[in-house]
Amino acid sequence: MSAFLGRLVRDCLAASAERDAPERVAAVLRDAIARPEVTELSRDEEEVCLHRSQGLTLMSIRQTPNVLFPPHDHGMVAVIATYDGREIAKYFRLSSHGVAEVGETAIEAGDVRIFPPHAIHAVANVGERHSRAIHAYLGDLVTQARSIWDPVSGEREPYSDEAYFRLARPYDPAKPFQRPTTSFAHSV
Repeated sequence: MSAFLGRLVRDCLAASAERDAPERVAAVLRDAIARPEVTELSRDEEEVCLHRSQGLTLMSIRQTPNVLFPPHDHGMVAVIATYDGREIAKYFRLSSHGVAEVGETAIEAGDVRIFPPHAIHAVANVGERHSRAIHAYLGDLVTQARSIWDPVSGEREPYSDEAYFRLARPYDPAKPFQRPTTSFAHSV
């Protein structure tokens, strides 16, 4: 484990134990993505688990261009810090037909977003190269029961990495689409 990653894990663990944990973790990630050492976290895999414990999961995420992942929830607070590229977060609410889109936000390198526990969102890489971010979840993301919604039928199913990658589709159908492959990897 690099010194940068070790410090990031220690600082996020300490911040996640505070009363105002989401804001504290966001401050730690904001500082981390401003440092040149953040590039140490860049990997070739789409998802790399940097740390996993009962109270905190840290992931390094690389997202393929022109990919829109399906609506999903996390079942816990998520803090997302983007350090390279451009993304769009689409927000949804439950409806009689599964989920209905209610808005979207542009996310640029340097942005940090806090998602509440029951937020339903989808994310798309709208840039020309891979986007990269650190995701901090305030719990054990791997064991958390979550949901995913088919973007066409609206049907809800239990979350799985297989479904997440299978249900991915082009953000812009007129542009080339390369389906990313699930490659959940543990670095620790």
